[in-house]
Amino acid sequence: MGKKLPGKRPPVRRVRPESGPAPVVFEYVDPAARTVALAGDFNQWDAGNRPLARLPGGRWTVSIKLEPGTYHYRFVVDGDRWVEDPLNNERAPNDYGTFNSIRLVTE
Repeated sequence: MGKKLPGKRPPVRRVRPESGPAPVVFEYVDPAARTVALAGDFNQWDAGNRPLARLPGGRWTVSIKLEPGTYHYRFVVDGDRWVEDPLNNERAPNDYGTFNSIRLVTE
């Protein structure tokens, strides 16, 4: 065992968590909806790829893992109505004359 010197401590090694996919929750509220899906640039705008689960009170939710970055998305209600996220004020115009919602995922 080595001799300890007074006032000397071993250097602290700070470990930075690896960046990678983080769970991101998307929610939508519509008690009248029969189905709700999530479509965005993270799933090539495929409305059939990310269905939301219906919870009591007409709440719909899904959690997906996303890498840090900025993502555009919309909800698809009942298979044909594309809507912005009413719980998110961040948005950007799209090529269809409407807006996409924007989600920023940080490390």
